[in-house]
Amino acid sequence: MNYPVVNGGMIKKDGTMKIKILELENKLGKKIKRNTCSLGLDIAERTGCCYITTTKTHATFDWWCLEFDKKEIDLVYKEMYDEFKKSVSKMNEKQNFVIIEDSFLMRFGKFVQADVFKKLTRFGTLALAVCLETKTPYHFILAKSARAKLKIKMITGQPKESVANYLKETFNIELNDTDASDVKCFF
Repeated sequence: MNYPVVNGGMIKKDGTMKIKILELENKLGKKIKRNTCSLGLDIAERTGCCYITTTKTHATFDWWCLEFDKKEIDLVYKEMYDEFKKSVSKMNEKQNFVIIEDSFLMRFGKFVQADVFKKLTRFGTLALAVCLETKTPYHFILAKSARAKLKIKMITGQPKESVANYLKETFNIELNDTDASDVKCFF
């Protein structure tokens, strides 16, 4: 898989994991759709991304983070749109779909600042626009809902660390960057 390069920011490849689908289904207690490619997007100024590609026998997870130069927000919007489009265009399986993290108004029981919520919503809308333009099926999901579906034991006030612990305990994945942790739950 070739990873996108961000013009005004940087890309950091975090890791890859290949696992037998039967093993994955046993660990998760869920059926896995075969012969698909999904792209999960943990939307933020520093966006966690993960391709999850399945064959008849294996699932491969490739994850990385996109970070954008925040000096000029209009440039961030353009670059983010371009990078989402490049990432979606790299999916070449017959059954593609994109999972986009939905904006959430509260964090640790408190409302997020309006400008932060507005920015996150705009970022998610850029991913939606790419999906509509490329006719790629998409689904929005809250990170909290994705974690609940996998029955991840949450540590109060440490959602990304909780997911990182789950990935370590369940799949022996050591993350260098917890910003890419949630995105692995979006499948």
